[in-house]
Amino acid sequence: MMQYSGPEGGAPFDAVDPWDDVPDDEPPPRLPPLTPELVVSQLTGSRRLRMATQCNELISATDWADLHPGETLPTTTAAGVVPGAERAVQLGGDGTPLVAEFAATELAAQLHSSSWAGARLIGDALDLRHRLPRLWSRICETEIEAWQARRIAQATRHLTKHEAA
Repeated sequence: MMQYSGPEGGAPFDAVDPWDDVPDDEPPPRLPPLTPELVVSQLTGSRRLRMATQCNELISATDWADLHPGETLPTTTAAGVVPGAERAVQLGGDGTPLVAEFAATELAAQLHSSSWAGARLIGDALDLRHRLPRLWSRICETEIEAWQARRIAQATRHLTKHEAA
């Protein structure tokens, strides 16, 4: 046990060192030996976890958009919109719902990313759910990498909803 002085010269106190109970002559615990099978298992498990996490991020982005609908807000082209006031914007392509303009920035701040990245995440997710339903079902089942689905959503954004599906 070691004795330390308290803060700013306060009364001393005893501190317990967690290593006091470990004999000095005892070797550290050994990990199982590395094998190619173990390393491959760790890598594939990590990949599945990353894939599920990124698919869930897309699903959550559509949930965020649902929580911030733009139907009751004026559109960017509406007359009489007060400068700086929140408006309804379409972050995805044709056929995606309007979203409150500041929703992407609010989400991006929580994710420690840029407003542009937040808008792109929501737009891609809405495109997948509303315009590319077969890809969306694969996202929901974690059968496709999220980056691949997002790239397809971005490449088809200029198409009409009918053309994209």
